[in-house]
Amino acid sequence: MTNPADEGPADGDANGDGNAVSGEVADPDPNPDGDHDQQFRALIQAVEEYAIFRLDPDGTVASWNLGAERIKGYSASEIVGRNFSTFYTEADRAADVPERNLAAALQQGAVEDEGWRVRKDGSRFWANVTITAIRDDDGDLEGFAKVTRDMTDRKRAREEHQLHMKVSQSVAEAASLEAGLQAALDEVCGWTDWVVGQAWAPTDDGAVERLPVSYVQRDEFVPFEAASREFTFRAGEGLPGQVLESGEPVWFPDVTAVSEDVFPRSRLATETDLKAALGVPVVHDGELAVVLEFYMAEQREVDEHLVEVVTSIAADLGSLVARKQVEDELDRQRELLAEMMAAAPVGISVETPDGDIERINARARALHGIPADADHVEATDRTYYDEDGDEIPMDARPCAQVTRTGEPVHDWTARVDVSDGGRKWVRVDAAPIVGEDGDLDRVVIVEEDVSELREEYRAITEAINDVIVTIDEDSVVRSVNPAVEDMFGYAPEDLIGESLTALMPDGYADQHRAAISRYLETGERHIDWDYVELPGERADGAEVPLAVSFSEIEYRGDHFFTGVLRDISERKAYQRQLETSNERLEQFAYAASHDLQEPLRMVSSYLQLLERRYGDDLDAEAEEFIDYAVDGAERMRDMIDGLLEYSRVETRGDSFEPVDLDAILADVRQDLELRIRETDAEITAEALPTVQGDRDQLRQVFQNLLKNAIEYSGDAPPEIRVDAERSGEEWVVSVADEGVGIDPDDQERIFEVFQRLHSHEDHAGTGIGLALCERIVERHGGDIWVESAPGEGATFYVTLPAADEA
Repeated sequence: MTNPADEGPADGDANGDGNAVSGEVADPDPNPDGDHDQQFRALIQAVEEYAIFRLDPDGTVASWNLGAERIKGYSASEIVGRNFSTFYTEADRAADVPERNLAAALQQGAVEDEGWRVRKDGSRFWANVTITAIRDDDGDLEGFAKVTRDMTDRKRAREEHQLHMKVSQSVAEAASLEAGLQAALDEVCGWTDWVVGQAWAPTDDGAVERLPVSYVQRDEFVPFEAASREFTFRAGEGLPGQVLESGEPVWFPDVTAVSEDVFPRSRLATETDLKAALGVPVVHDGELAVVLEFYMAEQREVDEHLVEVVTSIAADLGSLVARKQVEDELDRQRELLAEMMAAAPVGISVETPDGDIERINARARALHGIPADADHVEATDRTYYDEDGDEIPMDARPCAQVTRTGEPVHDWTARVDVSDGGRKWVRVDAAPIVGEDGDLDRVVIVEEDVSELREEYRAITEAINDVIVTIDEDSVVRSVNPAVEDMFGYAPEDLIGESLTALMPDGYADQHRAAISRYLETGERHIDWDYVELPGERADGAEVPLAVSFSEIEYRGDHFFTGVLRDISERKAYQRQLETSNERLEQFAYAASHDLQEPLRMVSSYLQLLERRYGDDLDAEAEEFIDYAVDGAERMRDMIDGLLEYSRVETRGDSFEPVDLDAILADVRQDLELRIRETDAEITAEALPTVQGDRDQLRQVFQNLLKNAIEYSGDAPPEIRVDAERSGEEWVVSVADEGVGIDPDDQERIFEVFQRLHSHEDHAGTGIGLALCERIVERHGGDIWVESAPGEGATFYVTLPAADEA
């Protein structure tokens, strides 16, 4: 997407906490109904988990499971002991929503709520929350059990889907192209923040002109819409003309801040107080059919999601040119709606070590056909059967197992009979709750109806674009979803029962079979199962690049493997473009270095010769001029060398290996020894880690950062500290000084090539050192930034991959 404003005016642990409600949910045991078991079981490994945790009566978090950590972003040590209102928005807290939810759960026994919640990093997600009051034998409140599911994607998809449906239906009912476009403008603007919408159509002479359709939210915007009717834009002129020229969406954060050369209606927009603008193409059969134009009454930087929504609507409108395509799109939207799945239901109950059921929620009652008005529920009211139909005795059930061992039970699977005569399969997790005396106090049982997951599995695999395929130990395809037809050209029924090697290019089949055989014999993996890029082969022989992830299922002694295959052709094309760009940059830098070094050396040499030969005839001012010229030539050569080094970061770097940063720091100290002595600098450092990277390039990063810290230390002897802190799979390395500091407005600019905050007379340098550091760090997959204020020193941070996670 084009943004002209960027181009300028010209362009707890479930076991470790005494009050744990649930532990990490592992993969369920397959149930015995055939090969589909391993299919939905593989899917369960990828389906969103639930945050299940317990609250004290006052709302303090008392336990924390792995699902909660993943959904909300807090570890157990960070959140246990804090009030659960931490997860609510400021508006909900101000409205006492957390307190009202607890009160409702206390009064009703359980309460279900949906709304925005806040993660640790400040981001929001749409949550489905169930809070259940937990009471002891005397009816006294012990606390609350809380189950949360992240529904953000579902909510956004539902809203966007509704918008698509509205537009599609309106377009389908429209009697003409203009009527369909009018309906689309009304729907898009009505559902989003756009206050003005217009449509433009290409003319025979290569321009675009206004169509007689528009949307205007308020009267004050009417003059802009009316005046726009008089405009015609050629390619590259104005917003419609730029879309016509590029064929891509174009976004202006603020059209009133753009010159009339770029946006001819800038004055009109200023008078009517319109700001952000977006133009999107409507394409049919590869040709631009219409340009849609939208405006906001506020300034806004590029909103990628909003652009995506409008662009997707525009893509649908392309089919308006051919009525049949519009009808097909409407059918596709209806099918998508029919395939949307609901959250897997979960039953929760609390049992005593003796097997008495103290608390049981409505879903757990429904799973076992227990009447909702039953005052007291016994353990014997729940009956489980094994795969042979035999009743499972009490001492073999999860509660009894937890009571005996004190350890959680995960993925215990059994059959239950429901009141209507049907049968369901449930997956049961059980976790201990330990009292203050260290003895087992309660057992929490979580039951999930996995029989419905089979239907959900079917809906998911038919709705998503990635290929999900399950094979046995002989690489025979046992199941594959319909996406395989779009990606590989095979119908699912053509592949089931055949070897997976049908999807592999020549030369890979033998490697694949050998790898599976080796793994089954030794457990050795020769590739990363979480993510690996491999080529695939379509039915027509064309090769397609894939991103592949694997999981394994063991069922009745047999092994099955499920792979998720994603077509990454577009990403590979982008990588090739990036590589080409890097090559051109290096070619330019090399040419500049090679072609400019010699004339610079000639200038410097002749100036020095002039000084030696005619020095006695030159006055002091002339000698000063020669010194300036020689110094300028030398600085120019240093800048050229720096540019060449900058361009070669990607192409001339060494392969990554474990690098001891202590050794790197020692080498840099030695390199800067003279400067350290001259300035009486003091450099202290804790023990630094080993990271994965290019040794020479990381040495360059440390040398530049330490050299800058010394250079900008001010009048006092430099005091510099180097430290490192682990953060997940990477290390955050910091270099802190107590020097002159950097104004916040300049902290982004200092990482740009040849950007300097001080004159050459005050501080030497080419202005490329920090840009080089940034490019090196980015090559290592990390980030670099600075935190500083004038007069308060500066701390530069660099993230690098840990060697043990590479």
